[in-house]
Amino acid sequence: MRPKLLLALNFQSMIPKRYEDVKFEDIDKTIQELYPTIRKERRGLYIHGGVGTGKTFAAYGIYKKWNEERESEEKTIQEVKEKYKPNNGMRNPSPLIVGLSH
Repeated sequence: MRPKLLLALNFQSMIPKRYEDVKFEDIDKTIQELYPTIRKERRGLYIHGGVGTGKTFAAYGIYKKWNEERESEEKTIQEVKEKYKPNNGMRNPSPLIVGLSH
């Protein structure tokens, strides 16, 4: 098992019961709107506020969204790797021919 996956599994096991059903769609709309930019720019997010304002709720919602996307991306990468694996079920694969037209 890869370390990143192990970290994700350990993190999920630490989620308190009351946050297990949190969905990204349930968190503050402002954070939802910022999420694509944060993800694209690979930047962090600083969430602050008083006790009971939803910081932990938002953090778990963001984590779940990020984890779903990461799992989907990894699945796609594995499918592409499998599809283009040498001799993937083909007896004599034809060579790739690349040329320039004049």
